[in-house]
Amino acid sequence: MATLYTSPQTLKRDTALGTSVDEELLRPYIRIAQDRWILPALGTKLDEHLKAQIDADTLASNDLILVRDYIQPALVQLAFCEVAFVVRIRFSNNSVTIADSEQGSSAQASDIKLVTDRAQQIGLFYRERMLDYLCENTALFPTYNQNTGSDLSPNRDNYFGGLNIYPNAIPDRTLRTIASAIGARSID
Repeated sequence: MATLYTSPQTLKRDTALGTSVDEELLRPYIRIAQDRWILPALGTKLDEHLKAQIDADTLASNDLILVRDYIQPALVQLAFCEVAFVVRIRFSNNSVTIADSEQGSSAQASDIKLVTDRAQQIGLFYRERMLDYLCENTALFPTYNQNTGSDLSPNRDNYFGGLNIYPNAIPDRTLRTIASAIGARSID
């Protein structure tokens, strides 16, 4: 079983998920959020170091602070984003159904998106705090910068606006035309 930085119980307690949500449904989405959002911030070596300590139940005080005060708050919100759309839908051998109750109406995907967008903003806020803490305390976490080869090195970029802008490449002949127009002899 994969080592998780937080538990399904914590996820249910600290988010809008109800206590009746099956914990076995939550575990894979905690792991997905952990792999998508936490591992890239920690890097392979620090991630492996922390998981080994969690498995052995020997978290050092600095590592405990990192996990409890920085990783868990971010992970809980980001895992909620991963699982929010799934808890509404159930797959079985012969059908896909939308969970509905007699006491309320089903939420639309747009309603769920509003909640998950907000949770993601909160999760990214906590992730930014985690990144700042790690960068300011690298001496406490020597494995943070020891990634080599195929290890994932820590990514210190937190926010992504969703838009990539690539510079336009100007063809050589256009550059030559511009250069000759301004009197330049050659450009290479």
